[in-house]
Amino acid sequence: MTATKLKKQNYPFEIEGGVHYVPSFNALNRVYTQHPEFKANTKLIYELLFDYYNPDYGYAFPTYRQLERDSGLSISTVKRQVKVLEQLELIEIGRSSYGNNVYVVKPPLQTIEELFAKFPEIEQKAKERLAKIEQEEEQEKSRRKKASEKGEVIETEKEIQDDFF
Repeated sequence: MTATKLKKQNYPFEIEGGVHYVPSFNALNRVYTQHPEFKANTKLIYELLFDYYNPDYGYAFPTYRQLERDSGLSISTVKRQVKVLEQLELIEIGRSSYGNNVYVVKPPLQTIEELFAKFPEIEQKAKERLAKIEQEEEQEKSRRKKASEKGEVIETEKEIQDDFF
């Protein structure tokens, strides 16, 4: 199948690429993790709301108790993560005629630049964190090079993991 935009009945928004799409494998893991409020539990609740999307209504409408049961999280954590998703504009919350919450699941931003444009207050801290990672990586390379020149061997993280597992 070619890389075309699809609007499947079981998806709450237009999807690029193909018939199989899992939000967690895309922008949620690489973009939203740069936001300090976005946690693993936030992603879990987003994915559950995505799964609960009902194309006949155009939104998802699980109860907090359903989300609590499906996620294994406490009700207070579920409510907190729903608020975070709303703050990050990944969902819109409304009320049905029956009085329960309904959730319009919105597509995630696709790039870090889009995230920083939407939430400029997090850009500096995220860039500092990324710069620190790059600095530590360079220091690690330098240590390996010096050790190699002395004939010593420093195991890479992958070698350590392979030995461990």
